[in-house]
Amino acid sequence: ALMTQGDLAGAEEHLRRALRLGPDYPMVRYNLGNVFLRTGKSAESVGLFEAARAGSPRDARLLNSLGAAYLLSGRREAARGALKAALVIDPFLAEARENLKSLGSRKTGHK
Repeated sequence: ALMTQGDLAGAEEHLRRALRLGPDYPMVRYNLGNVFLRTGKSAESVGLFEAARAGSPRDARLLNSLGAAYLLSGRREAARGALKAALVIDPFLAEARENLKSLGSRKTGHK
């Protein structure tokens, strides 16, 4: 709720606490990764998204966020792979499609 209200510092504090209490919850890592992504900490967000992916490998939103974090970290090919994987899972995920377009790709995950 704090993240949607724009209180990223408050969200980060609560999510860090939640991560210490329940380190095996992919959604905590996902949400903290999104806070980091929004605050320009792309390297930290990549680590959290990669850890969350281990517990939730078929989450298209997670793969989209991972792709965005890779892109901001300058890892274009890794970004392309994560975004294509997101679109294989959910071909209608608009954010992943837009992120992939920003890479200059014509392929969108459809076969």
